[in-house]
Amino acid sequence: MTKLTNEKISQFKAAIYLQNIKFHCVASSANLWAFILDSGTGYSSQVCDLSSNFLRKSWIMEQWKKNYHISSIAGANNDKSLVVMSQGTNYTQQSYKITRSFPYTWINKKWRDGFHVTSMATAGSRWCVVMSTNSCYSDQVPILRHF
Repeated sequence: MTKLTNEKISQFKAAIYLQNIKFHCVASSANLWAFILDSGTGYSSQVCDLSSNFLRKSWIMEQWKKNYHISSIAGANNDKSLVVMSQGTNYTQQSYKITRSFPYTWINKKWRDGFHVTSMATAGSRWCVVMSTNSCYSDQVPILRHF
């Protein structure tokens, strides 16, 4: 097992690029990272950012200017995050919120504005919810429970 860095992610992306496989979803537990790759995502290009700051706003804003949209996010217990942004999504607008409690009120407001939840993650004690317009979702219901 090796430590995951942005350089290692770039090397990994280069290795799978020739196979036309894209990141479909990412996750983390106990500071280990898992990836699901798929050749049928429809994405034309992807960029990734592994950061010790939970979802670096400046990086995300820069990618939005280049017509990339957040397609998957994951957070780790050590507050690191991995953001995958893709071109070739159907999304036309995105917004995200980072909070210490689940953002029910914000989600409801965004639903009224035509957005739907397209990704969620936690890191430490923080939540991040990503919402997008022009997604394939229609009737979402948030459920937050202890099991």
